[in-house]
Amino acid sequence: MSISFVRIDDRIIHGQTVTRWAKEYPCDGLIAVNDAAATNPILKDAFKSASEKKTFVWTLDHFQDKAQQVLDSDRQYFLITKTPQDMKKILVDFGFKPDDVKTVIVGPANDRPDAVKLG
Repeated sequence: MSISFVRIDDRIIHGQTVTRWAKEYPCDGLIAVNDAAATNPILKDAFKSASEKKTFVWTLDHFQDKAQQVLDSDRQYFLITKTPQDMKKILVDFGFKPDDVKTVIVGPANDRPDAVKLG
């Protein structure tokens, strides 16, 4: 199995991801897919340094290029996107099918254009 966990979370990689989820699900590394984060060197470096595990921050196009390599890998990765739209592109439009993962865990999605921000 190459993907052990699939999540949508507007924070992408954060403490809960690298502490709780990484202990509950087997994981050798993280694959975060978000065009804005992957093309911003500061965000990319911040996400890559958030975990002791090997972390990739890719654009959607780069993920599409690497998808088969991810599926063929002996390592297990978390697949994380910031938005449901990006996850839909990966799972539906690109036809990416993680072997044993049938559930997408959905976290906070407060970073929507029309979201009401409290505080």
